[in-house]
Amino acid sequence: EWPHQIDSYAARSVETVSDRSGSGLCFSLVSYNVLADSLLFSNKDLYPQHNSQYLTWEYRKQRLLREILSLGSEIVCLQEVEQQHFGNHFLPRMRENGYDGVFMGRTGKKTDGCAIFFRSSHFTLVAQQFVEFKRPKVRVLDRDNIALIVRLEAVASDTGHSELLCVACTHLLFNHNRGEMKLAQTMVLMAEVDRMARLKTSDDGKDVMCPIVIAGDFNAQPLCPLYHFIVRGKLLYGDIAS
Repeated sequence: EWPHQIDSYAARSVETVSDRSGSGLCFSLVSYNVLADSLLFSNKDLYPQHNSQYLTWEYRKQRLLREILSLGSEIVCLQEVEQQHFGNHFLPRMRENGYDGVFMGRTGKKTDGCAIFFRSSHFTLVAQQFVEFKRPKVRVLDRDNIALIVRLEAVASDTGHSELLCVACTHLLFNHNRGEMKLAQTMVLMAEVDRMARLKTSDDGKDVMCPIVIAGDFNAQPLCPLYHFIVRGKLLYGDIAS
């Protein structure tokens, strides 16, 4: 269980996830918001206590990469990745270290987006889905946030059988006063994840699903109503103000 109050800097951890179906699929995953340059410098008032030289991309890029690689995860989900930084920094450097990856930029005039990387020795990309949360004429879906979903195939070393895995990476709306928008974005995300993870329908009418991992920056506190909706599948709508 998450504590009600956590230190955002002290709470970093890496957890190993095992497939409860008993298939033998075992891997580690890290999710990291790398702070997009465009957002950093358009909101510099949020970082008054930081020396400006430490905020530059030239200072941060190698340190970010070193931190991410030091965790040794098979799957890496990143948010706030500048599109140009994905192409000229993250993707080539990650490939040098045995990963491949995909990227989706936010809609509109935004220049950042989400990226998912995976170890080529452990996974191959089977399918990908780009999810735009902005929908015409839908008041609670009028922002440029997005999600990236992939279906990966893994080969279990102990059995030689291929296993499928669905991984989603998203970055929800920041505004703390628009909980209804975060809820709407989450509902769209869940519907698209369900579509990607559904493999087939069995003879008895039950859906056959592959394991699912949803990662990202939800701009939500642990144990908040949105968190409970994700883990329980329901909430009291009146509590979703934040």
